[in-house]
Amino acid sequence: MPRTASRRPSRPAPHPAPARSRRARALAGVLALGTAALLAGCGLRLETDPPAEPVPDATEQVRRDAVDDALALAAAAEAATAGADEGVGAVLGLVASTSEVQVEALGGVYESGLAEDPDATPSPTPSATDPAATPADVLALLGGAASEARADARATDDPGLARLLASVAASRAQLTDRLAAALGTEAPAVDAEPEGGFTAGGSADGSGSGDGSAALPSASASGSATPAPSPTATGPADALGADLDRADALALVLAEDQAGYGFEVAAARLSDDARAQARSAAAAHRAAATTWAEAVGVAGTAEDPRRVAYELGGDLSSAEAVRTFAAGLLTDLAAVHADAVLDTGASTADRTAAVDGLRTSAAESLSWGATPTALPGLPADDPTASPTPTPPAG
Repeated sequence: MPRTASRRPSRPAPHPAPARSRRARALAGVLALGTAALLAGCGLRLETDPPAEPVPDATEQVRRDAVDDALALAAAAEAATAGADEGVGAVLGLVASTSEVQVEALGGVYESGLAEDPDATPSPTPSATDPAATPADVLALLGGAASEARADARATDDPGLARLLASVAASRAQLTDRLAAALGTEAPAVDAEPEGGFTAGGSADGSGSGDGSAALPSASASGSATPAPSPTATGPADALGADLDRADALALVLAEDQAGYGFEVAAARLSDDARAQARSAAAAHRAAATTWAEAVGVAGTAEDPRRVAYELGGDLSSAEAVRTFAAGLLTDLAAVHADAVLDTGASTADRTAAVDGLRTSAAESLSWGATPTALPGLPADDPTASPTPTPPAG
């Protein structure tokens, strides 16, 4: 029987791969390439502009300027100490130490953390041949820096910074008077006239004229080189008492009147020139209380916070104790004015009056034995200013 040739079973013809499978493989390839690119991303660098130094806003610029002034005063005072006599040297030491405290309170020198531009022009550094500052140079710097701090305290929109700058101005006014006395010369005047002036409102000067010409009087006749403000008549928008919160204005009325009463008590326990000085201070503070009371419209009303007498603490057993008591009256009054600054608007009559009330109270306390301090009128734990630059646009 013939053998028949066996044939292998034929394989089915291969079908073309579905289009979906091809797309999946292509997508997988793309994903693989993307993953590789991500893994190698640390080696890829895009060209970008370097970080820009933040641009300070107006408030931050004022803060930086105040820090620069304090640093300049500290450096000048330290340089001028060499060769100065003991009395002058002691005051210069106070100038340096208080300025350092103020630098810290103001938030210090702003540091952006950015690398310095290698192409930037470096700041000049003092050389050994530069003339050293003299005590007279420091006195001039103090006067100018006090006026600058006062002007900025009046104009800044930040009430917290305004109060801090008002305190700095008061401290510099104290040191200006103290250094001038040690040098036996006249102290440079700290600007006291408001730009354009302001009116006390109504008949606050007691003359019935209503032009505020009597102003807020100096708290003492001690011969301090720091004058009290002398307002002049302007429009109603500049009237004293128009901006300050009513409660704060009444607090000023009460504080000024209480200080006046305290100086009357002090005068009764002093003699000769000290008695005359205390009497003058008493009259000035009573008049200031009347100015504020009439400016806010409470004089002679049920809201008038003034009293016939006040409970006063303090030792009055000796002339020296009475002087310490009088200095304390002015220290307390400075704190009330400092608090008032917080509730005033920039460039208002009330802001100016509160800033100058703080300054005059602090400066006049020296004639009763007080020592200049770095931040008169502020509590020791008062929060400090912080650098607040405006971020760059974009």
